[in-house]
Amino acid sequence: MFYFLKTTFSGSPVKLQSHPIMRRFSPVFLLLAACHLIIASLNFVQARTPVSSYVIVNASNGLVIAESKSNVVTYPASLTKVMTLMLVFDALDKGQLKLNQKLLISHRASIMPATKVGLKTGDTITVEDAIQALIIHSANDAAVVIAENLADSEASFVKLMNEKAKKIGLIQTTFGNASGLPHFKQVTTAADMGRLSLALIREYPEYYQYFSKKSFTYHNRQFFTHNSLLKEYDGADGLKTGYIRASGYNLITSAQRGNNRLVVVVMGARSSALRTKQMIRLLNMGFKEINKPLTQQSTLFAPINRQPVRNSKPLPNPASLKPALKPSVAIYAEPSGQEKSWGIQIGAFATYNLAQDELNQAITVLGQSSYGQANITVYQAGKGKTFYRARLLGLTNQKASEACKLLVKKTFSCFLVKNVPATAERH
Repeated sequence: MFYFLKTTFSGSPVKLQSHPIMRRFSPVFLLLAACHLIIASLNFVQARTPVSSYVIVNASNGLVIAESKSNVVTYPASLTKVMTLMLVFDALDKGQLKLNQKLLISHRASIMPATKVGLKTGDTITVEDAIQALIIHSANDAAVVIAENLADSEASFVKLMNEKAKKIGLIQTTFGNASGLPHFKQVTTAADMGRLSLALIREYPEYYQYFSKKSFTYHNRQFFTHNSLLKEYDGADGLKTGYIRASGYNLITSAQRGNNRLVVVVMGARSSALRTKQMIRLLNMGFKEINKPLTQQSTLFAPINRQPVRNSKPLPNPASLKPALKPSVAIYAEPSGQEKSWGIQIGAFATYNLAQDELNQAITVLGQSSYGQANITVYQAGKGKTFYRARLLGLTNQKASEACKLLVKKTFSCFLVKNVPATAERH
């Protein structure tokens, strides 16, 4: 203890009595200071010890099939990039970005440490290439480029990340940068990474397909995925790997077999090989248990999914789906003269019934004098995939904002959309 104090104050061993700082304080004070420093150092070490945890979630209804230490705080590492990508997808969705848009590369981005794709100061990279660089190669330089082009700086982008985290219900997550490189503020849990992944899959299905790609080419150089599950597990189609020394080896995987989809998060594995082995075991467990009675499963994985709202009026289910459905909910009575060119989007879903159910729940939460016109839009996302986007349209900006705030408080996903007519079709 005394040696610790001597080296802490002077940098090398000296006699306590002879050190000028020591002569100013009483022995009791010095003893208390020594204890405080030792405890602080132990906490510092403990905080940087990888936490071994996991969670298995049924993606269709949000039920937790199994978990271990899923609410214990740890470090996300490059799983952070899932949130970075979510903000990119959000900007694409709102028309703030285009896939072929060129992003300027700053000097700061170019000197980011590995892993990187070798971006050069003053050059540009398209949004689509930056997305692939993040997902497939986990490129830190691409993460900074995205952050700096979507916000004034990476620090400003981090504020957007943390705002989005609150909106989608991440309970114990704070972001400190866009890449996942070590940062003292950047913490999360396996449960929160599961919530983040479910929100991304549900809200941006048309962009989720990027997570299944195994390679991409940039400047005549081919980069390959770090996610071996895409090759080793039947049905796996994303999401993200991550590693720093303090976190251990992290992995989020989503896999689908038949009509069943799982989201599984593994945190703190001791090696990449053990991470893969554990993930395969948990996926097998999840698919074995997924169709068992609900009494054998855990509670809902809030806040991504909610208990069904009882006694809600169903939207009409047409015999044959059309690109857009006629509104079936009365328009909210708003003052005349205000522009009703706003709406809110509650999510995008793999089936019409899921979209309808989510709209029903949102309408019930918003009350009998429902906000806007209920609208389910059918669109093609490529490769023959069809999705259903659930929206309430025909609102003023004020009413759209009020509706979203209320829904977010009730753990719905929600964001504002503008100039979308009630009969719009998305391709």
